[in-house]
Amino acid sequence: MILLTSALKMLNVTLSCFSLYCIPLSHFFSTAGHCDSPDPIVNGHISGDGSSYRDTVVYQCMLGYRLIGTSVRICQQDHRWSGTTPVCVLIQCGPPPQVHHGKVEGTDHSWGSSVGYSCFHGYQLSTPAVLSCEGNGTWTGDDCGIYTVLNNDLRLTASVASSTEVIKC
Repeated sequence: MILLTSALKMLNVTLSCFSLYCIPLSHFFSTAGHCDSPDPIVNGHISGDGSSYRDTVVYQCMLGYRLIGTSVRICQQDHRWSGTTPVCVLIQCGPPPQVHHGKVEGTDHSWGSSVGYSCFHGYQLSTPAVLSCEGNGTWTGDDCGIYTVLNNDLRLTASVASSTEVIKC
């Protein structure tokens, strides 16, 4: 008996051969490209459910996570998925930028987190005291704006025409 395997189509057949000819003793069957389920991905999901030769699956991450690796895998003729399983990592903004005339308060730099900031003496917040880590890995928020500081530390925050301010020392 002889087992023939075609490299192109991955067909297996058993033959009984004589001096001038061969007779198949079994039916032809294909072993080409049936893959097991693709590896799961933590903090993500897989779309596509085929597992036959040339079927594809697509890996995607949940909101707030970034895909590292190739998102598409293909069922190959050798019964394996192409490439390696990608991973989903939490988006990080890194340290927030230094705030002019103030300091940052908080240590969580991941997506969706916020850090506060406070202004040094003589400066004020122009917007709420919050920097937010955005989904693109950047921080949003404004710097501390300058107060007008008069003698004896009186802060002028508004002016009205024909008004006066009395300063006592």
